[in-house]
Amino acid sequence: MVLSYHPKVGHLWVPNQYARIPHERGAYVVRTNAQGFRSDWDFAEKKSGRPRILFFGDSLTAGDGCSNHERFSDIVGEKLGAETYNFGVSGSGPDQHLLIYREFARKIEADLIVLCVFVENIERVKASFRPTIERSTGLKRLVPKPYFTLAEDGRLELHHVPVPRERPEELSSEAPKADIGAGRNEQHRRLNRILHITDKLHSHRHLGPLMRMFSPKTIEDHTLLRSKLLKAIGFQPYPDYSDPGSKGRRLLKAIITDFISESAPVPVMIVPIPTVYYYLDELRPAYD
Repeated sequence: MVLSYHPKVGHLWVPNQYARIPHERGAYVVRTNAQGFRSDWDFAEKKSGRPRILFFGDSLTAGDGCSNHERFSDIVGEKLGAETYNFGVSGSGPDQHLLIYREFARKIEADLIVLCVFVENIERVKASFRPTIERSTGLKRLVPKPYFTLAEDGRLELHHVPVPRERPEELSSEAPKADIGAGRNEQHRRLNRILHITDKLHSHRHLGPLMRMFSPKTIEDHTLLRSKLLKAIGFQPYPDYSDPGSKGRRLLKAIITDFISESAPVPVMIVPIPTVYYYLDELRPAYD
């Protein structure tokens, strides 16, 4: 229970908490300030004399799995002798980051804003709900979030504010249909077909022993084989980046454009955070 409902941005951290979160490494500590963000100090409007950097992003920026001082925002601040304010929130997207800026950071003096865009979130900005698992029942539910659509003149139109509290079951008739591009679906279908054929060959009575004889023996070999397979089929997990007319790309571009415009004259550094496909598999970074 480290996150709580917020009517304008969807959800924030529970303010003024100190929580020890169980984790594969044992545990990590979440400390939040009065504004509802992970920080060891409250955010002040006026600068203290040191340079100040504001960070916006999702769980990778907020620091899931890390204590506050271990996050890259805090390490950057330490290296540069700067004051860093981390507005990252787990489970959020660039649409919510724009709303967080408007609601909490617009009046805060800063020398630089770092907007961390997890490349997968080109899908998240198209969604009006986010999936979650209900802690008390284990049911899969859809949590409403604020979202934008584009008007005919290209302006962003905001919906779901105040954010609804109803949480339909993911498989119920009340659940909204997932808004995922047909191109992305086709890419994943191609990948799944190839993986299915590979599994069939491995289990074949006669071909199976031969397949296993030449199969990768180490994790590194498996990764290399997977990477070659993905490159061979021209796999791109988020095809919206390659289509200027796609809903995801147009929305993401408009959101980032408004963020830069509204935060001027403070400069904005846009930092794309790649998924495993680009980092380990070394696919062509179409999001650039």
